[in-house]
Amino acid sequence: MTHADLQRDYAQQETRERAQDERDRDQQDHENNMRSLLADAEEEQMTGIELIAAERAEHVTREGWTPEHDAEHDGGEMAFAAAVYALPAAAREPTRRSTCWPGDPPSRGDAHWTQPRFWPWDPEWYKPCPDDRIRELVKAGALIAGEIDRLRADAERRRQAAGEVC
Repeated sequence: MTHADLQRDYAQQETRERAQDERDRDQQDHENNMRSLLADAEEEQMTGIELIAAERAEHVTREGWTPEHDAEHDGGEMAFAAAVYALPAAAREPTRRSTCWPGDPPSRGDAHWTQPRFWPWDPEWYKPCPDDRIRELVKAGALIAGEIDRLRADAERRRQAAGEVC
């Protein structure tokens, strides 16, 4: 490996770390906002569906997870993620993942991590709240709502493409 390769790898690693730090700060801000909302909900006696609707609204307004973005997840990813959060933490089967190919020597220095077996996305998007079961169920509900909206929009697009009026 040349010096230029090492410098490039170092710069890429720094960029990834800065991006992860920013995602972590954003997630912490979001979690703080949702904790505040949950505290308000306890005072106002918000229902589960109201909490889920508020979380889904956060997905769209804060995260930018618009219907167009959700349409890209047409392999059931949102349903899988919802299922993971809906399971009690003890029932989430962990799976060890790696950035190296099977059979590669362990000395490659690649990243290894553990995440739930059916988690559909990169591990940085898995943000469990093991001490707050309601919060995890709210996340699950919002993901299910997003998947329902995606399926309905997809069905509507197919109807329009087929020339159906109904």
